[in-house]
Amino acid sequence: MPYACACERLPTLRRRSSCRSGEAQPAAGRPIPPIQFHIYPSDVGRDAAYVVLAAEASRTDGLQITWSVRLNASPERLEVSGGIEVTDDDGSREVFGRTETTTNSAQAAEFLARLSAEVCAQDGYLERPTGSRAA
Repeated sequence: MPYACACERLPTLRRRSSCRSGEAQPAAGRPIPPIQFHIYPSDVGRDAAYVVLAAEASRTDGLQITWSVRLNASPERLEVSGGIEVTDDDGSREVFGRTETTTNSAQAAEFLARLSAEVCAQDGYLERPTGSRAA
């Protein structure tokens, strides 16, 4: 089953061209923040990797919002997580998060698609209060 590009769900990340092309087009005149892709060593072993796909945007009140989907893969298990962090002068905190763990790659793909959609559906953090400052 094909999945829509996750970046098409966030208004600030919409693209008119394919996400694979890397040619971003602003939606409604908004700047498009860069999409970050990182691979780190995993804390579950030498034969594991921790992969993070994230996008960040700053609100007019100075809060930085980060949407991310993460995969912690080892030979024994696949952990898929998605979350939203808010960063201000007091530091960072997660305001939304979900994690699923499996040993089955097909199920991990389902988790990845579902959690990506859940994270991207949380675009209201660009406008609404997050508990630290008013929007």
